[in-house]
Amino acid sequence: MLNKKLFFGVFLSTVIGCSKFSPPTAGVSDLNTPASIVAPTVKPKLALQGHRGARGLRPENTWPAFEEAIRLGMTHIELDVRQSRDNAFIIHHDAYLNPKNCIHADGSRVRRLAVNSLLLADLKQLDCGSVLDKKFPSRLLVPKTPLITLDEFFLLLKNFEKEYTDAQKINITIDVKVTPEFTATDAHLEKIAQSIVQKVSTARMEKRVLVQSFELRLLPFVKKVNPTILTVALFNSFSKLPKRLRSEEKIIEKAKEYQADIVAPFFKNVTPLFVQKAHLKDMPLYTWTVNGVDEMSRLLGMGVDGIITDYPDRLNRVHESLYADIRKTPIVSP
Repeated sequence: MLNKKLFFGVFLSTVIGCSKFSPPTAGVSDLNTPASIVAPTVKPKLALQGHRGARGLRPENTWPAFEEAIRLGMTHIELDVRQSRDNAFIIHHDAYLNPKNCIHADGSRVRRLAVNSLLLADLKQLDCGSVLDKKFPSRLLVPKTPLITLDEFFLLLKNFEKEYTDAQKINITIDVKVTPEFTATDAHLEKIAQSIVQKVSTARMEKRVLVQSFELRLLPFVKKVNPTILTVALFNSFSKLPKRLRSEEKIIEKAKEYQADIVAPFFKNVTPLFVQKAHLKDMPLYTWTVNGVDEMSRLLGMGVDGIITDYPDRLNRVHESLYADIRKTPIVSP
């Protein structure tokens, strides 16, 4: 039998959150293990995010990956940005060139050089669509695919929207990377925030962009420049966090402290209780990076508000299947 206190918590979190993110609820036999998933009567507005575009299907953080994510029904494109030596914001995840992703134009192997030590012109010469990563056997190679800047991404998206109108609804999650060997000063982080927000504003994408980072100190600076841009606080797995942060309450408190609108913990740490606690604090919960269909179903059943995945095709299929039988009459909250 469902614990009465837990049932009330699930009910309360749904009522409180229905106006903003209306999460589905699941029957729960205890605080950590969901039972069968119960589809709600209205389809909630979930953030279905293609990680680095569609990392499992196309070369990561390239335009082909972003286009694939859009065509596969994602509501959000997630991408990473780093600064080059001449301060351009290049869309690239790793702090160093990765031979699993890129090669030189002549086919030779790249050396492990820091991205922030290279000029944009040098980075643009790389071929980041011809390397097969055994971790992603379903990835389709797109030879001669270059890296692009954040400015170029916005231009490509605007052009794509002209032929594919569904792209006009896409949101963009910009994951700002700060070089791990560099302890960023507040002044440096503020400058990054100003530059990112300026590019977003120039592209007139303020209402469609979210800025996220593991470097939580960046988020208040984004809010300082433009309070309307949504921010996401990323958290690593509990095992990699300081002991003082290894609880749902502490993570939510930390996200609030840094003015985040959304909390995004590692998916293996997400429990029904975690979701409920976030919702009771009026905070949506996204989670990363979820690639198994069973895990996707389990997390959607818990009521998460967003999932980041390398495989948009899988997430779209699970999402559509979960809500295939929803009733037309919506629930009216008391």
